[in-house]
Amino acid sequence: MLSSNTDHAMKKIILILSLFICTSITVMGQVVTTDPIFPTADEPVTITYDATKGTSGLEGAEKVYIHTGAIIDGPESANWINVIGNWGQDDGVGLMTNVPGTEQWQITYTPRDYYQAASGGQDLTGVNIYRMGMVFRNADGTAEGKSETNGDIFVRLYQPGEYDARLISPGVQSVLADEGETVSVYGAASLSADLSIAVDGVEVATVTAGTEISYDLVVGSNLTYEVTFTSVKAGEETITDSFTVIRNVPATVVALPDGVDQGINYIDDNTVTLVLYAPGKDFTYLLGDFNDWTVDPAYLMNLSTDSTMHWITLEGLTAGQTYLFQYLVNGEVRIADPYTELTVDQNDQYINFLVDETTPYTANDELIDYPSDKTSGIISVFQTAQTPYNWQHDGVAMPDQQDLIIYELLIRDFVGRHDFKTVMDSLDYLESLGINAIELMPIMEFEGNNSWGYNVSFHAAVDKYYGTRNDLKALIDECHRRGISVILDMVLNHAFDQSPLVQLAIEDGSLSPDNPWFNVVAPHPYNVGKDFNHETVATQYFVDRVNRFWLEEYHFDGFRFDLVKGFTQNRGGNDQNDNGAYDQSRVDILTRMTNKIWEVDNDAYVIFEGFIADDEESVYQEAGIMPWGSVHFSGKDAVIANVNGSDFGGIYAINRGRPNNNMVGFFESHDEERMMYEALNFGRSGTDYDITELSTALDRVKLLSAFSYLVPGPKMLWMFGELGYDYELNNDRLGRKPIRWDYLDDPERLKMFKAYSAILNLRRKHENIIANATVSLEASGSTKRLAISHNSLNMLVIGNFATGARNIDPSFQHTGTWYDFFTGKEVNVSNIHEFYELQPGEFHIFTDKQQDIPEAGLVPFDVETVTGIPAQLADGTISIFPNPTLDGSIRIRQSRPAELDVKVLSLIGEELDAFQIRPDGRAQDYRYNMSHLNKGVYLLRITQGSDTFTAKIINK
Repeated sequence: MLSSNTDHAMKKIILILSLFICTSITVMGQVVTTDPIFPTADEPVTITYDATKGTSGLEGAEKVYIHTGAIIDGPESANWINVIGNWGQDDGVGLMTNVPGTEQWQITYTPRDYYQAASGGQDLTGVNIYRMGMVFRNADGTAEGKSETNGDIFVRLYQPGEYDARLISPGVQSVLADEGETVSVYGAASLSADLSIAVDGVEVATVTAGTEISYDLVVGSNLTYEVTFTSVKAGEETITDSFTVIRNVPATVVALPDGVDQGINYIDDNTVTLVLYAPGKDFTYLLGDFNDWTVDPAYLMNLSTDSTMHWITLEGLTAGQTYLFQYLVNGEVRIADPYTELTVDQNDQYINFLVDETTPYTANDELIDYPSDKTSGIISVFQTAQTPYNWQHDGVAMPDQQDLIIYELLIRDFVGRHDFKTVMDSLDYLESLGINAIELMPIMEFEGNNSWGYNVSFHAAVDKYYGTRNDLKALIDECHRRGISVILDMVLNHAFDQSPLVQLAIEDGSLSPDNPWFNVVAPHPYNVGKDFNHETVATQYFVDRVNRFWLEEYHFDGFRFDLVKGFTQNRGGNDQNDNGAYDQSRVDILTRMTNKIWEVDNDAYVIFEGFIADDEESVYQEAGIMPWGSVHFSGKDAVIANVNGSDFGGIYAINRGRPNNNMVGFFESHDEERMMYEALNFGRSGTDYDITELSTALDRVKLLSAFSYLVPGPKMLWMFGELGYDYELNNDRLGRKPIRWDYLDDPERLKMFKAYSAILNLRRKHENIIANATVSLEASGSTKRLAISHNSLNMLVIGNFATGARNIDPSFQHTGTWYDFFTGKEVNVSNIHEFYELQPGEFHIFTDKQQDIPEAGLVPFDVETVTGIPAQLADGTISIFPNPTLDGSIRIRQSRPAELDVKVLSLIGEELDAFQIRPDGRAQDYRYNMSHLNKGVYLLRITQGSDTFTAKIINK
């Protein structure tokens, strides 16, 4: 219950159910007010902006600027002209003045004169100016203040002689007040009129031929008071405006019914119990279409005996009917239910359009008209007697962790209709590619309609921008039919400002230190939004409830958890600029959460985006959790031929010293720049070889894929990577990107898709063998080698990442017949160290059993490159090339620098030359000129410490 002490009375009147009235100068919950109340274009107007209202993005700003323009083509238009303000410049144009001691900012100008001064603007002389459009910003434009619902803020300008009248204060539909409190009523008219105020139909104040009227209503013992303002002007319409005063009564303490939980509880087809967890809050009213969105004492929610739960049971509901509702907490905060599965938002009106915003899109049948004349803010929904989705394919086995080939996609940028139905239409394509898992970037309700989805506001609601709840279930069901698992990108490090939890946690504009969910200050440097404290009981309940919901209701197969590095309360002991060191508090938090997931589904995939120290990630791997394992930068260097940085051996978890192979390895995700963009813009060149040419760049990415996707362990690719997507990530990083299904019409890109498909399906065919094979990945230097050895099948991948020809010792696992995968040609190996000369970008996948031969011409390389010259080298750390010599010269390359003694011998052992190689601490080539020797075969004897190696060299 609200107290009635003096301090509390100073804070009141409590304003609720703020309405947006299109003609009002009290705009969007009083984000902006004006003086005079009815401004015109030709008189000075003082605009006051309240930084705590609307999007509240400028709270605490040192400077605030108005960015504003005139609207002349109609009273409902939103087209600005003659814009004043230079976004991002601290130049004084539009600079506002702070009202001392407040978050309010003011500026005064005469609209016509102000907008007339716009550089290059339209002449406004004699032109009707109907509205002013405005947004607000800080000095450098990195933060802004707007309407919470519609973005730009609009203020009406009145034309000479135009008549209007309204209640100015309280300017709302309902007011809560304690008995004995005074509610100040103030009404105004733009022109002289007869004004009156009535309470429960009885006039209590009148003004004849005036423009203002006021009255102080003292709240008595009545539960409600109906207050009506009336303005009568001869020859004009009579204008009335009204609101209700409701005497506050304390919530009734009643034990929570057995068997109910936080959120919406369906008791039967006609009964619902709503439960809101709001500790520290005195009372909550239920508002909805069932009570015309008014504060009604009959809908004052009960308070649980421990004062944490606010609850009410609604009976006599119509089975199957959709009901809209909100909670009004302490008469101050109007929120939707945190666990609602469907929201209604004023922004929903913009969902009915495709990306180009020209073609109507009406497939989404879960869009409900927003009751903008009744309430504001986001609305939650309940519906009894819902028809459950009929799942068809629950029994299909999903891939093992180690066999996952995950396709990460953002629905917005994957299909033009940005919906689940169209993604389902694309499953034939994805299945033929060879993936067996899809990872959906966040599809929970996020702020706005254009986002990656990490700005989550409702963690249990499907964002309607992507379609209906049943459409999502149908997509998952169809994926399961095909043996494709579906993984949800889950965001539980933080919540954003529209979240009911955030709104309940805020007091006086900031997070309360006593709130049960969030850290006032995030203990890690990576945070966005409001940072969850994962050690509180309330947050743990919320996390577990959300995870369980998506597993049980939508049958997701697991989660990829975003930013788990932030799941910590450890403010000491770690480098606060990194927080990547081992953190036992984080281990405890994450393992607790994961165990709760496995209580629901012990086969659920749990993937962590951690980028944490190896010793901590090893703990998760041993527990069966899959960490993300990016090798983007080394993969990029390999593709662009920056050989020194191209050791991508870390894509194989064992090479990192990890305990097993359940690390999700990848070169691209939503966060990394695209490999093709890197190749086309930063690729290097050699003689007659240019990586920045499209066909060459595509072959370079094929080369990388041949190594990456055959390495054991789960792997991931980013959408359209299989077609060589080359649009720059950081060109509007979070913005919409071109959807390039037209790549399939390009023969070279189609070849790339088919090459990817061949490689991925080769892996899928032999996934059990690959998972249990002995593996050697040698990824340093310009030539690289991957050997997969198993008693049922052996594979060998060799490739040249340089821009010129290179020789490689393939080190076949055995002699005998092998097969070149892409050509199907037999390769008879009589010496496992028989050198191959590989052209730049050339690679081969060899198997010792014949495989289905892919379509011809997917790669431009043949297998006829055997030099026939045997050589013995030191663990692949020394390469000698070219062999035969080129212009009488050879190069001796070391991948790890060491001192070498080299002797040149005839075939009978006669020493012909000798020299030493003393590297300067880094890997390098040593060039030796043999032109002084006759043409023929020679031996190079190389001594490294106590080891000696010999190679045969042909001098041409």
